[in-house]
Order: sequence, then C-alpha cells, then structure tokens
Amino acid sequence: MSDITLAVTCLSALLLLPWIGAVLCRRVDVLSPVLLFTIYVFIGYVLPIPAFLASVDPVSTSWVNDYGDFERSLRGALWITIAGVIGFYLGYAATRDLIPGVRLPVRRQVPRWRDQRLFGMSVLYVASGLLLFSIGVALIGGPTELLFGLSSRVTLSAGLNYFFYAINLLLVVSLIWWARALSEERLPGVPFWIYTASAVALAALQGSKIILFFFTLAMTLVYHVIRRRVSPVRLAALVVVFVPVLSLYAIYIREYLVLGELRSIESTEGWLWFLWLLVTREFASNFVQLQALTLVVDRVPDVLEFQHGQTLLAMLTIAVPSSWYSEKYLTAPGVFTLAIDPDRWVKEGTTLPPGLIGEMYMNFGTTGVVLGLACFGAVFGLIRRTVKRRGSDPATAVLYALSVAMLAHYIRGEVVSPTVLLLIFALPTLLLLAMALAERRPAPAADRTLGGAIGETIS
Repeated sequence: MSDITLAVTCLSALLLLPWIGAVLCRRVDVLSPVLLFTIYVFIGYVLPIPAFLASVDPVSTSWVNDYGDFERSLRGALWITIAGVIGFYLGYAATRDLIPGVRLPVRRQVPRWRDQRLFGMSVLYVASGLLLFSIGVALIGGPTELLFGLSSRVTLSAGLNYFFYAINLLLVVSLIWWARALSEERLPGVPFWIYTASAVALAALQGSKIILFFFTLAMTLVYHVIRRRVSPVRLAALVVVFVPVLSLYAIYIREYLVLGELRSIESTEGWLWFLWLLVTREFASNFVQLQALTLVVDRVPDVLEFQHGQTLLAMLTIAVPSSWYSEKYLTAPGVFTLAIDPDRWVKEGTTLPPGLIGEMYMNFGTTGVVLGLACFGAVFGLIRRTVKRRGSDPATAVLYALSVAMLAHYIRGEVVSPTVLLLIFALPTLLLLAMALAERRPAPAADRTLGGAIGETIS
C-alpha cells in the first residue's frame, strides 16, 4: 500500500507542475489544453482512488472484477498514468514552444463575412438536419419511441446514426454565428439565443450528455479566444450551474422517461442534497479511468493479447453500419468489454471505455502509452501555438474550440469515437466557414485591442 501512496503522490505532484508554472508566469488560463488535461486526469485517475480501494465505486459494484493481483495492477496503472502524463507534457512542449524565447508575431486580421452565403448555407444546414432527423425518428416508430428509447440510445439508433447525427448541423450553425458576432466585437441578440436554445433542445433528443457538454465548452472556448478570457471565477460559476443541469438531464432520460419515477437516488433532505448526490454519482460513473486501466493492466497480455493497433483500425470501418458488415473492427471499449464481461456487451450493449491511456496500453504497452500521449500532446500544443499566432481569427478560433472541447472525451473514452464525433462537427464547420468567409484584410497597425491582445497573451 505504501507503493500505491508513493505513486499517487508522484502523480498528484506531476499534475500540479503546469499550474505552478502558470502561476509563476502569471498566465493562468484554465481553458488551455494542458491545464484542462491535468484536470481531466485528476478527476479520472486520482479522485476515484478512495472509493476504488474500498470497492464501493461503480466499476467494483457493477462489473466483473476478478483480479489476479489487485494491488500490483493498481500500482502498475498509476505508474503507467504517470508515464502517459510525462509523454503528454513532452509532446505539448515540443510543438508549443519549438523555439524558446522567440515570440511569433500575431497576425491580426479583420474577418469579412459573406452574409448572403452564410445565411443561405445556414438555412440549408438547418433544413437538412431537421429533415434527416425526422426521417430517423419516423423509421424507429415516431417521437414516442424516441423519448422512451433514449435510455438505450445505442440500440435505438442502431444503423440509423447518419439520420440522428444530422441534428448536430443546427449546433454547427449556432457556433458559426456565435463566432461571427464575437469577431465583430458584439454579442448576438435575442433571436440567436432562441435559435440556440431550440437547437440544444433538439440535439438533446440524441440522449447524449457528451454532445451537450462538448457544444457548451466549444461555445465557451470561442468566446474565450475571440472576445475576452473567461476568468476562473466565471468558469467555476458556469460549472456549478451546468454540471447539475447535465446530471438532471441524464437521470431524466435514463429513469424518469422510462419508469415514470426516480429510483436510483432517494433523498428526503431537500433539493440541494439531492443535486449533490446526483452530481457525485454522475462523476463517479463517468470518470472511471483508473478502474478501467487497472483492469487493462491486470488482463493484458495474460487474458487479452496486445492489440498492436487493431482497435485504431476501427476508424476505417466505423462508418459502415453493423447490419451491413457485422465483422467490422471493434473499438477499444468493445474489445475490452468482451474480454472482461462479455455478457454486458452481448445482452445489454454496454461497454466500459478503457480511456486514452488504457487503449494505448492495450495496443502497445507502456511504450505505446508514452509515445501515444506524446503525439496527443504534440497535436494540442500545435493547435495552441496556431491560435496564439493567429489571434482572433474566427475560423482558427472555432476549430481550436472544437478540438480542445473534445479533449475530455479522449481522456475518458478512447481514440476512434471522439475522433468521429469531432469530424461530425468539424467537417461541416470547415465547409460553412469556407463558404462564408471572404479573403481577410490586415487590420490597421493601431488596432491592437481585444483579439490582438488576446492573441499575444493567450498561453
């Protein structure tokens, strides 16, 4: 147990290093990729330890847990996590600051929007999204079947994902118009917020917390880059409001719509205590990366052989419906779940995601964790460097926001599914931006306010 304590101490200290550096440099940007990475790793790999050791966490109580050597596997998982964090830091530093001491010039440009094209493409996106989504709803039996099937959305939309994902085009339109308004140094009016609220409500009919979290964080990041840096206090206030709302949404579609009542959480001590129990349960059930990695270390390669990149090949076949090609490659959660608890996969369609670190270990061992996380760090360091150089350019800001907003899904999930979801948003976003943005003209030399200042100081 002392070895586990040492590993936890080392991991916690390692996660504190970027924060100490940011404080010393007076550049504490909580929404930077590296600081968000430390938050997600802390939540997924440090916070679960007490409950995991007491065997009262969701994985210990709900999944098959026949360990060969629990303490050895947990200790190995913690040291592998440390290796992955170091790899991410090295990759991030390599591309974030390729030439130490040299600051890149900020290319401040005034965006020129083709309003007619933007409006026309937006109408096309909205109409296409609503039409395809409506077809999908009709194919599963109508709105009633949709609402009562949200608790098992994987089964509900099997083979029809293209129809249901189309509703996200409405969110893409909202994100672009949000960037347009901020790039013109103004906030959008009431019609925009009515449209956005409607788009979010329709997107919520997919039954996915991840999409709602992803969109909200992307909107926040666009504001953060283009208009004004979001302070830690305001960000904390947003989290305090948004996390309970997201938790209420999850329990509503999972239990209340299906059973007509809430059974998993009972509280007679008021709403605040109920919300606290709800939020802590959602965190505990969604951030189980340490438990999953411990199972991976315990089973690989004794029970499950190293995959040597095979789970990554699922990217080549994931777009093909299973009804058309039943032998297509499984993603890492599918391979992992079949190895530890096949009944959950076969009977319920439920999977346990191994996390980004877990998938890298499943494929290539500890070396794969270090190199894989270094590649991820390098990608996020590069996009951070790009947004720093280009300042408040709306296209750069939107694509940066989408990428960084997906970081949490990578850390807690795997590689393929987050990449597919990112492409579902990024590809139509790129097309709309290409159509709507004209060639930009350089800003006057004196125009160093707002976006220019942000571009110079964002770290």
